[in-house]
Amino acid sequence: MEVERGRHSRFMRVERRVYNREIVRALNKARRGALAPGLFIREFEDRIIHANAEVNNAKRPAVRIRRIKNPGANAPRLASTVFFVCYMVQLVSQGSARRRACLGLVYYALSGQKTFFNQTFEDNDQMASSSKRTIVVTGATRGCGRAMTERFIEAGHTVIGCGRSATWVNEITSRFGAPHRFDAVDVSDDRQVGAWAKSVIESGLVPDLLVNNAAIINRNAPLWEVTAQDFQQIVNVNIVGVANVIRHFVPAMIERSRGTIVNFSSGWGRSTSPEVAPYCATKYAIEGLSQALAQELPSGMVAVALNPGIINTEMLQSCWADGAAQYPTPERWSRVAAPYILSIGAKENGRPLTVPL
Repeated sequence: MEVERGRHSRFMRVERRVYNREIVRALNKARRGALAPGLFIREFEDRIIHANAEVNNAKRPAVRIRRIKNPGANAPRLASTVFFVCYMVQLVSQGSARRRACLGLVYYALSGQKTFFNQTFEDNDQMASSSKRTIVVTGATRGCGRAMTERFIEAGHTVIGCGRSATWVNEITSRFGAPHRFDAVDVSDDRQVGAWAKSVIESGLVPDLLVNNAAIINRNAPLWEVTAQDFQQIVNVNIVGVANVIRHFVPAMIERSRGTIVNFSSGWGRSTSPEVAPYCATKYAIEGLSQALAQELPSGMVAVALNPGIINTEMLQSCWADGAAQYPTPERWSRVAAPYILSIGAKENGRPLTVPL
């Protein structure tokens, strides 16, 4: 890589940070036993390709690059060590010191830098931002919302959540007291959302991260058999509900010129299946809504549509009872999803993202 004198080290810091992140994500999957060695190799190769693209596309006005050789030129050096690293990862799934050694070896093979040995990644939460955030989560009482809430709280963040059922809200409130807060709110009701948001913001809690997770799905049926009432209810929760929450929380975030909005989409927001047409329609709408919102936000803020992946929730079981059990539970999913959501930054603004299961 050739850059103007004095700029080289600054660009290399960018490059190292990108590779660090992708390496850690791949190795964390192996740590959890989620990848066999062969699949780990494929995952790692995909991560390196992603990192190469990101480094090549980095726009740094302060760095005037005359000529950039392929930043993945070091990747072939990885081939001779990746099988050994896979083997080590399988053997030393416990022990932070040995884990850092594995990570350091891979990083050294890629970039020749030894400073990575000094970094500690003992669990996923340590990869999240160290700053404590205020996080609003809709649909926080059950399923993926509940699992995310627990992970965020474990990481030391303050969670403001809502759910439709007062019973479930009381249960989660009894488990997680102050400074966390949970309210019974129907997100499809603009007045309820407005009153909830006003109360939260007036108490001094402006979200740093807003997660629009609440959603419902239709019973399996061809589109012409879905009643008008059922179709309207799905639209009201999955689209109107998201817009209501954005309408009442985002202005306070804009006043501070910072914050991240994560709108849950679905694989069925980027593809389709029969008998879930209303749900597919609402999730395609979330994709478009999120991209337009990203263009409207001031600099420093982020909006993304996030495909959470396929999770064994009550919602999935309702439309695919026989196949749901083969997918991760919300608790297992959240241990990957929560730190991933916390890591979303300005460079992802407007991009359709997927939890890297």
